[in-house]
Amino acid sequence: VPSMAAAAQAICALQQLLAQPPPRLQERDLSWCLAEEQYAHAQVLLPPLDMGSLQQLQWLTSCSMLPRLSVLPAQLQHLELGDAMSGQQLAMLVPLQQLKTLSIDVGFTEQQPLLRVAQQLPALQQLRLEMHCGVAVATAPAWRQLPQLCALQVNCDFDAPGRQHAAVFA
Repeated sequence: VPSMAAAAQAICALQQLLAQPPPRLQERDLSWCLAEEQYAHAQVLLPPLDMGSLQQLQWLTSCSMLPRLSVLPAQLQHLELGDAMSGQQLAMLVPLQQLKTLSIDVGFTEQQPLLRVAQQLPALQQLRLEMHCGVAVATAPAWRQLPQLCALQVNCDFDAPGRQHAAVFA
């Protein structure tokens, strides 16, 4: 598939950049996006990204979920991720013990993986979730178990009944 070949080339080029990153990249934020048509197969076919060498990186934005088994910089404090299609993809977040802000588009319906990861991030203070309303309702009571959380923003489906929306914030 030409688009997957292009995505694989982009990942390889990014891996080369990450092996010897420009010094100023260490101090700034990094943003990466995978085209929607490339994303469908990316989790299976693309090699993981190893960003561990970016030892000063504080902020990472990815409008698409990173390939499985990717390594994020341990000192990362702010992370924006798009399109988490399975709870298994969240495992890469557990080592981020300094993470203060997490924004993620949740595309799966299981509630336990998200709660489990959030409970293992002791510095997490701000959480923004885009998710299915049913998952938002199911997980709402558990957010009280995160005493360090100062801000929680949940955006869920607007086609859900009003009672479900009210249950999220009850």
